[in-house]
Amino acid sequence: MLIEELGPEGMSSDDSEIEDDGRKVFPVRRMLWRSKEIERRLNQVDKDYNTTNAYGNLRAGNPPRHRTRRNALKVSRRKPAAGYPLNFYDCNWYATLTKAQQEDLSAKGSVDWLDYEAM
Repeated sequence: MLIEELGPEGMSSDDSEIEDDGRKVFPVRRMLWRSKEIERRLNQVDKDYNTTNAYGNLRAGNPPRHRTRRNALKVSRRKPAAGYPLNFYDCNWYATLTKAQQEDLSAKGSVDWLDYEAM
């Protein structure tokens, strides 16, 4: 699963903000190093997150965090995570790295996106 493979290092920082209506939200921040395909899949997870079970009842546990993409122009403070498949990284961003920086990332071979469920 994609989210498991990304882990906490592959997610944007988790700062909260208070909206005008007093609701706490967690703005999604851009991670310049992440590929557009990762961003697309994570966006779909946020959209599809279902807060009810098969019977229409609320799921047990804490309610999901309300994530907003309206501030997605802000860039995450997290550093690029190492050890992901090469196509997890944005190709334009990766091309700007020095050979030493690319080696430090220890990127694995690219993966087939069809093998990855978003959740």
